[in-house]
Amino acid sequence: YLVCYYTSTTGIESSELESYLQEILPEYMVPGVYVVLDSFPLTSNGKIDYCNLPKASMVSKESYTAPETTLESSLVSVWSEVLSIESSELSVTQSFFRLGGHSLKAISLVNKLNKELG
Repeated sequence: YLVCYYTSTTGIESSELESYLQEILPEYMVPGVYVVLDSFPLTSNGKIDYCNLPKASMVSKESYTAPETTLESSLVSVWSEVLSIESSELSVTQSFFRLGGHSLKAISLVNKLNKELG
């Protein structure tokens, strides 16, 4: 999945940035997670230290919807396996493709769902 790390001197909200990116980028290029930083961690050479960027959570506390039925729990379990994301970070309202899914993973998802749920 795509993560957008950014800094802002004007206090732009992640929802505003996401709306703007949705206008200018194809859907598959729009990040699924936005993380605002005070400053980027830098290496001794002054380049961005990607290893020290904070881990991005796929689900914000406000948008998380837990599975309520056994079917939803089964789906979250399969999605978690296919997308390599902790099941506790998957909300039932999230988009498979925004979480890093693509056509090959979708085929794998369908196969696993057929095996587990018939």
